[in-house]
Amino acid sequence: LREIVGTKKSRRPHVGITIKPKMGVTDTGAAQQFYEAAMGGVDTFKDDETYHNQWCSPLLDRVAKVYEALDKAKSEGAHPEGDYMYAPQVTVDSERSLEVADKMIAHGAKGLMLNIMATWYPALRALAEDPSINVPIHLHRASHAALTRHPRHGISFKVVAGLGRVAGGDMIHVGTARGKLGDAIKFVEIPEIIDEIQKPMDHIAPMIGIASGGLTPNNYHYSIDLMGLDIQLQNGGAVHGHPWGTKAGATAA
Repeated sequence: LREIVGTKKSRRPHVGITIKPKMGVTDTGAAQQFYEAAMGGVDTFKDDETYHNQWCSPLLDRVAKVYEALDKAKSEGAHPEGDYMYAPQVTVDSERSLEVADKMIAHGAKGLMLNIMATWYPALRALAEDPSINVPIHLHRASHAALTRHPRHGISFKVVAGLGRVAGGDMIHVGTARGKLGDAIKFVEIPEIIDEIQKPMDHIAPMIGIASGGLTPNNYHYSIDLMGLDIQLQNGGAVHGHPWGTKAGATAA
């Protein structure tokens, strides 16, 4: 991912952006959002977790239009460090995941987003182990709290994330030091998750932790202090909701 984005030397955190709102945005609207975010300085782009193949935004049409918009931003001087990575949603029935991923890559996708809590590990392994899937895999964790937050049973998210790393994920949502998710336990939990996904593990590559859930430029420093620099600061409403628009919000980020 750092090789794609061009941050192998600087090792700075990546700034990411998510399509908002998560339902009803057209493919043209998504491309325009991402163009404005790119012109504001964002590094990576992704669908929201429920934004897949909607009537107003057919998946393959959206992938093509988004990359046209990102190429336009690049031609206008944005992001001189490296390339852009857009990770469209590949969370589908396991037997269709490879077919959908191959089509998205053929349309220009340089990343894929999979909700590991919906598909679990077989779909991730199928993608990661297939030689035709040569792009980073972004792991979402929507609905994880049903498994990881009950006080008397369940599985720690540290375990979920560690298995995601072993199965072939390249980055995973881990929470944020300031924002809308979690309580005081996150100050213990998040460093444990970061350690699990980034500690040396024989030949298995580390993952980037994604800080998401109520991030704003005003609270980035809390997550950086807690998680280090090998993270992605994933933005949504705080950027798109800027009173001067998405580009201004991205510039602030």
